[in-house]
Amino acid sequence: MRKMTFTMQVFQDIVLPMSAMKRAIDLVDERFEMFPILLYPSRVYDHGEAGGQLPRPFPEDIVPGKDYAMYFDLGVYGVPGPIQRGLPFKTVHAMRAMEAFTASVRGFPFLYADTFMTREEFEVMFDLRLYRQVRERYGASAAFPDLYDKIRPEVDVLAVLDEERELDTTLAD
Repeated sequence: MRKMTFTMQVFQDIVLPMSAMKRAIDLVDERFEMFPILLYPSRVYDHGEAGGQLPRPFPEDIVPGKDYAMYFDLGVYGVPGPIQRGLPFKTVHAMRAMEAFTASVRGFPFLYADTFMTREEFEVMFDLRLYRQVRERYGASAAFPDLYDKIRPEVDVLAVLDEERELDTTLAD
């Protein structure tokens, strides 16, 4: 059942710089064929080198004279178009492409949705130094799951990715 929830539908909120909006919307259309989508503005502050877990905005995205960049939340929710039409669809492939794009523009997902990144990819996207220091200082490591473990599906996403690749082979035959 759990595997079905993330292979048959998408529920994601991704925060991206305004400079990436057109490319992000085009990618959602290309990869998921899902509309409507949610767009709302937000600020991402540049707190310096050790300012927390969010990636620092690119300098060119900083609003002139301010200490923040304008970003937007891209909400993608529902059943992808190909699935609605009864066609095979590689949800994990599509989500991993979206996450790679997100990382490339210094965006990030909200941390209440599933992630399809590997732990290594996640740790490149987020600066977890301060998070780990606080967990250690207050004994949270023994009491609560690690952030990555909290948001990765309990189903092996990379195994599903392999199944999707096998689907490609089967469809080609």
